[in-house]
Amino acid sequence: MKEIIKKVPDFLNYLTDDQLYKIYESEVKHSNRLRISDSNKRKSIYKEVYEDYYNELPFHPAFKVKNDYKIQKSRLDFQLNKIIPIIKKHQIFVEVGAGDCALSRQLSAYVSKVYALEISKTYAFQNNKLPPNMETIIFDGFNFPFEPNSIDIIYSNQLIEHLHPDDALDQLKSIFTCLKKGGKHICITPNRLLGPGDISGYFDNEAIGFHLKEYTDLELRSTLKSIGFKKFKFQTIIKGKSIYIPFFIKWSIEKYFSKISKKKREKLLQYRMINLIFNTVIIAEK
Repeated sequence: MKEIIKKVPDFLNYLTDDQLYKIYESEVKHSNRLRISDSNKRKSIYKEVYEDYYNELPFHPAFKVKNDYKIQKSRLDFQLNKIIPIIKKHQIFVEVGAGDCALSRQLSAYVSKVYALEISKTYAFQNNKLPPNMETIIFDGFNFPFEPNSIDIIYSNQLIEHLHPDDALDQLKSIFTCLKKGGKHICITPNRLLGPGDISGYFDNEAIGFHLKEYTDLELRSTLKSIGFKKFKFQTIIKGKSIYIPFFIKWSIEKYFSKISKKKREKLLQYRMINLIFNTVIIAEK
């Protein structure tokens, strides 16, 4: 078994070192199935890969967190605090990778229509009671069931890093097509400079698990710009208020962090303001 090189957070303390390593081994094994070059085959097995992974790990944290109200509420509040300042009552909102649809249900009170997109029917329909202005749609993860230029806001959280880079590009192109002019894509993803953000971070210095590609905010901005997005904002929350980090500050700090050691990065991240600058949401406008 490899040595654990990073502090294990409290919510994982119930796991033995052996169980943590078994999760690591399983994630590396199954993620390699998604690193194949055949795009059509790769896209067809995402759901199967994750089902196989979870089925062999009955002690996986996902099952424990799912029933932990405190953790679930904290994660939901984190997202609501970032999204609510951006959306408006007349808008159409789409959540990609909606999971149990808890976030979409909450946001239905703030917009005119919500579409919750998910690849797993079992996961999405755990609760069939939906608000009247909300609809759950099962899709393949890439072909969005909307007319071009028809959606105001498309949101994804902790999703793009789980896709093969080529598939991520295809998904972003679909998002761009569906958005109205002036529409926004809100994307939350772990910053590569703080990673690895998947299970491999406890044993390796590179992401080799289900995070098939981690991005810096500048890399993601560049990718979005190449697709056609015109305007970009980096949002963080300070004392409960939505704040936008100027691009020059973001650029300067990411460039500096890319040149220093991981140990120095971790030391600098102890400063709250530096931490807030890195924990930003990128908002791309069409």
